[in-house]
Amino acid sequence: MRKRIPAKALARALVLTADWNWSEAEKEHRLALKLGPNSWGAHASYAVYLAMMGRFDEATAQVRYAGELDPMNPINRNYLASIALDSHQGPDLAIEEFKNIGDDIGLGVAYGQKKMYLDAAAAFSKGCKPKEAGAVCSVETCLGEWSRREEERGNQVD
Repeated sequence: MRKRIPAKALARALVLTADWNWSEAEKEHRLALKLGPNSWGAHASYAVYLAMMGRFDEATAQVRYAGELDPMNPINRNYLASIALDSHQGPDLAIEEFKNIGDDIGLGVAYGQKKMYLDAAAAFSKGCKPKEAGAVCSVETCLGEWSRREEERGNQVD
């Protein structure tokens, strides 16, 4: 029998995930973890897969372990913040992590999810280059939503 290495199992897991072959992707992720229990990539990739499956607590545990394996890798915090946005952990953890890694775009999304529209607009403005159309739209959307809500409350917005 040929020896399998974690990288091959991980690559196969990623292809199967991209093909939405969920059960086989999970098997390959688990095989990658078995073959490389200290592989940052295997744990981080499995965390993303678990989050896609809505298994946020397991995803968080995997990404935290990946962070222990490679504590200087900023992707860990980005994954943790992204998982928090999609899960019951909510935007507070995401805000904390996006601040820690200096991801202003992610921070803007988290603030927007928390309906902190002025903070979201400020974060988007800080994180985007002036000529990025998406950034302008995000800032305008946040400010527009904030203005609408303030007017609904009876507050004058200039």
